[in-house]
Parts: sequence; structure tokens; C-alpha cells
Amino acid sequence: MRGRLRAELEGRGFRLRDPVGDFALLRLIQAAPFALPAGYLDLLRATNGGSGALRGQGRHIYLTAAEQVMSEHESWGVHEHAPDHLLFASDGEGGFFMFDEAGRVRCCKSTEVAAPARFALAFERFEELIAALG
Repeated sequence: MRGRLRAELEGRGFRLRDPVGDFALLRLIQAAPFALPAGYLDLLRATNGGSGALRGQGRHIYLTAAEQVMSEHESWGVHEHAPDHLLFASDGEGGFFMFDEAGRVRCCKSTEVAAPARFALAFERFEELIAALG
């Protein structure tokens, strides 16, 4: 899975990083407020973050490296205002991508972190986000 996903993303022009190390992945899994989607863990195993376009969305995504997810999540106060969400990416223009407890991908502006009711549904499943990368 890892090699195939990596080759697929590279072919779509997504900028890749080296895959996540086992220790960093385990630390993220243990620190996350809920079980992370399997597709997200697969993506980290293929590329520990990265950046590129979201096809059909007219925007970019910058996936945070596993080692930095929790510090970004906490520095923006998501753990205080929306403890049932996890910040894992940004769009580079003040927008965030977060998981909710059900594994759906939600979006908000940095100014909306304190108002979880305003988080918009971007993808019902993380695999839909993966399909849109590049």
C-alpha cells in the first residue's frame, strides 16, 4: 500500500516527504484524542505530510508532519474549543482541516476555532481527501 500510494501521489504532482518513522507515528496515535482514520495512517506511512492542490476544490493543502500535529493542534487551541476534533492540515491561507471523532474531515478558518458549530464538512471519509490530492 505504502509504495503504491506514494507513487500515485507523486504522479499527481503532490509534493511528498519521507515516510513517518515508527516512533513518531506511535506517539501521534497515543496522543490523539480518538482513533485516527486508517487512511490517514496509511498516508503518513507513505509520506509524512506534504503539499499540493486539492482537485475540484480550488485550494491547496499542507499536511502537517506527524511529529508536529499535536503541537499545531494545541497551539491553535483546538484541544480547548473542540476536543472532539484534531487539526492535521492547513490551506496556507488561514484555513484548517480537522478530523472529527467519526473520521470525517471538517474545515474552518483559524478565526473560527472557538466555534466548532461553524466547522464545515469537507469530506465524509479521509479516502475522499486522498483521492482529491494532487
